[in-house]
Amino acid sequence: GRSPTPTSGAALTRRSPPSQGPPSVEDVVSQARRCLRDVEKQHGSKSKQAIHLATELALQLEEIVPGTEEAGQLLRRALKDSIEMYGNDHLNTLMTVNNLAVY
Repeated sequence: GRSPTPTSGAALTRRSPPSQGPPSVEDVVSQARRCLRDVEKQHGSKSKQAIHLATELALQLEEIVPGTEEAGQLLRRALKDSIEMYGNDHLNTLMTVNNLAVY
């Protein structure tokens, strides 16, 4: 099958001091949720940044536990907002359609 199309993971990773080891999955997801909330407050829930981060969070959740309801909700929201922001034929919208189809 096809794999989800990542857009960029840079906004969702954090660097831990070497002595602490890598962050836990829960820490990464929690950080991604906080980042999404912060972006929604700063730029609005339908902003390009929020669409991007909602998709990234959904992809992370999908990697951890396939088929989670939260991931599906985030992808459906990202698709709806992407269509409104970019239109049906824009690459960002089409990548979101692909991610939702793989979900």
